Amino acid sequence: MGQLVYIVSTGKRASDKLNKILEESTICNMFHTEAHNIDWLKDINTNPDSQSAYLKPKDKNLTMEQLKKTMSMWAAENQMTFDVGFSRTSDEQAAAYAEFIVANKASIKQLRGADELIKRYDLTDEQIEVIKALNYVAPEPEKLPIGEQTKKTLQGGLLLCKSWSPTPFWVLFGNVKSPSFMKAKIYKDDDYNSLYRDKKGYGYLLLPLLPFYNSMSEFCAEVYSSAADMGLREDPYYFVPIIYGLDIDDKLFVGKQFAKTYTQDEIVERFIFMMKYCSHISQHGFGWNVEKQTFRSYGNGGLEKIDAAMSVLTCLLIAASVNIGVSSALQMYNNASPISKIKMSDFKFSI
Repeated sequence: MGQLVYIVSTGKRASDKLNKILEESTICNMFHTEAHNIDWLKDINTNPDSQSAYLKPKDKNLTMEQLKKTMSMWAAENQMTFDVGFSRTSDEQAAAYAEFIVANKASIKQLRGADELIKRYDLTDEQIEVIKALNYVAPEPEKLPIGEQTKKTLQGGLLLCKSWSPTPFWVLFGNVKSPSFMKAKIYKDDDYNSLYRDKKGYGYLLLPLLPFYNSMSEFCAEVYSSAADMGLREDPYYFVPIIYGLDIDDKLFVGKQFAKTYTQDEIVERFIFMMKYCSHISQHGFGWNVEKQTFRSYGNGGLEKIDAAMSVLTCLLIAASVNIGVSSALQMYNNASPISKIKMSDFKFSI
């Protein structure tokens, strides 16, 4: 979008009067009125070929309230806009708009964004004076006290997640009821606050803590679904066990799913991350359990979060085996682990 200039009339009568003047001028524009909205709504609800037919709800009509809410910028009554960005308005057109504003200032309630009209075009002193007098400039939003403003100290979270954009984002627990992106608290009115980003430009998705009274699987499914709607692209069997410690039963199934969800490079990347993660959370190290056919923590197994992490690592090894073969996958692990090795005879999954 460019830079819009808004001209707001003093009301319905003024809009009708100004539209008649515009019909006789060189300006190809008009004030949007109540009548336009009525015609627009009728067209949406009765004309299947309407350009705005997609706005009509299934099996019922769109209401005027819904139209104004959904298309707030275009449905605003007694308002006319034009774009001065990227040379979309020529010098001649800008001069015509400026002359129109001066000639009809008594019928104009306010202008918005008109400072750009002054900056970008060569206007007369009278035009500049009238435009400045009519132009509304929103006051600077009130800031929070310095001690309550967000400090840019957060530079990492629980898990760096792939998203639909080229830039990943961190997830971490917060005081939220459902997943929501963290904002940098600067202004009292939260609408003015932008998303928090660290030095690398990564955002932070806050996740709710696991409540005691909920079904764990249902809660995790709801959180994952909400996070996916907000751009999360990690496999649920990777995301949920790491974050909430929900263990994986059918590791062969999940491993094969990982092989479909992730590229081989992504599998290796996550495998290396999980190797470091498991080393960090397992005080006495970990290794391959031949009997259980899974990675197991030495000395502190049985803790849900640790067992779940070991299962994720196991599934990633299976996924690598699907893509590059068991021998190559085990070699990948053995090269990364100077302590615990896995032999072909130890790995009994039928890939």
